[in-house]
Amino acid sequence: MFMRGFFASLLALFVLFPSIAAAETINVRANRISSIAGFWVYAKQNCHHTGKLKHRIASAPKHGKVTVSFERRRIPESVDNKCAGRMSGVMVVHYTPNRGYRGKDSAAVTFEFPQYLGGQGYTKARTMRYTLNVK
Repeated sequence: MFMRGFFASLLALFVLFPSIAAAETINVRANRISSIAGFWVYAKQNCHHTGKLKHRIASAPKHGKVTVSFERRRIPESVDNKCAGRMSGVMVVHYTPNRGYRGKDSAAVTFEFPQYLGGQGYTKARTMRYTLNVK
């Protein structure tokens, strides 16, 4: 019964950084690693951290590389008032441009996260696309 309630209350993805519309471009600095997005992973019911998300690079950038790391951070109030200050996991997307490159680039990352529906656990995927401007 606990597991049923636990999975039923999973909040799959919370955006860590400001929301990025499909047409919006993310500005990043040349010759540096930039954190371009992140997703909180926790159960809203009890603020409990639910683990790492499976992920894959759906579309690699042509002029750099994208990596995803799992980090533990305190949930900010801007993400969730109820769980603010609690430690949780966050999947952070990083972009590193090729040395000396300046210009446009793009990438996509697919995240898989647990869902609970009608007594059956399953995995749902969501692909996030990023348009980048390396300055």
